[in-house]
Amino acid sequence: MTCLVEMTRIRAMIVVLCALLGLGWCESLAAQTVNQRQAKEEAIKAIPLGYLNPVAQKKTLDVLEKTTLYRRLPISAIEADPDYYRFLVRNPEVIVEIWRLMGVTKMVCERTGEFTYRCDDSAGTVSEVELVYGTEDLHLFWATGTYSNTLNKKPIDGDCLMLLRTSSRPGPGGKPTVESTLDVFLTIDNMTASLVAKTIAPMVGKTADHNFVESLKFVQRLNETTGRNGPGVQGMADRLEGLTEPVRNQFIEIVDVVYQRTQQALFQSSLLIPGSNSGKFSGVVPVSGQSPLPTSVGTPASLVPPANASPAQPLKQPR
Repeated sequence: MTCLVEMTRIRAMIVVLCALLGLGWCESLAAQTVNQRQAKEEAIKAIPLGYLNPVAQKKTLDVLEKTTLYRRLPISAIEADPDYYRFLVRNPEVIVEIWRLMGVTKMVCERTGEFTYRCDDSAGTVSEVELVYGTEDLHLFWATGTYSNTLNKKPIDGDCLMLLRTSSRPGPGGKPTVESTLDVFLTIDNMTASLVAKTIAPMVGKTADHNFVESLKFVQRLNETTGRNGPGVQGMADRLEGLTEPVRNQFIEIVDVVYQRTQQALFQSSLLIPGSNSGKFSGVVPVSGQSPLPTSVGTPASLVPPANASPAQPLKQPR
């Protein structure tokens, strides 16, 4: 019985992490084993702590100082429109609703604020996720999750910090390619670091890697479908019942932009003429026109430092 309970706890940790990551979204560029210690130090320095308000800073530092498990997931690249990819990163409920429409998941992702949402995997895990900072190529998510079932005497809690960095470039045939690096810091309550290292880390790592790569592949397929049949994807938007109207309208808008860009590129390629101006998605503010950093958490998500802000200070390695 003790063994069964312990295995349930191990599974719980995997579920918590996957629930926090699984909303996150192929070619793996990390052929060699990643030096996780060096990757962790580099990721911590990349966190824009100096541009977070005090509440977001505290949430971030609490996870960094008490990290139970760190992992850099496979650096991966897919063919996707950068604006489309960014929209899906900031609105993961769109992906979840498409999966629900396809009948492949019972997970629910409900937006609770402009940059917050609540997730329930229908298997005992509930998580609250917040986008605490976002630019065109960097997004920082904080999440807290709880797993409970009839075998556990009390719920198992975990907090998570996810740093997603992206870059885009022309790929084969001129198609845009987006490369993603995701660093995950996980804090698990009531679990010792040695237990995690020996029993949970290997399973969590493989599960998280698989989910991340497979989610990226789905985004690439969605991008391809949108480029071929934008009107059909727009029609699907009305069937995504869990979307708020603002998100639904933005989804319809970005689908139209991606469709126009793809069709224009195909037309230009067939005529062998130079490219011209493509459609523009108004839902993504250019960096030069973004708003100053606010005093409240997560408003707005598209941020660059204000002109008079002091440079972000690098973080110290947490103890």
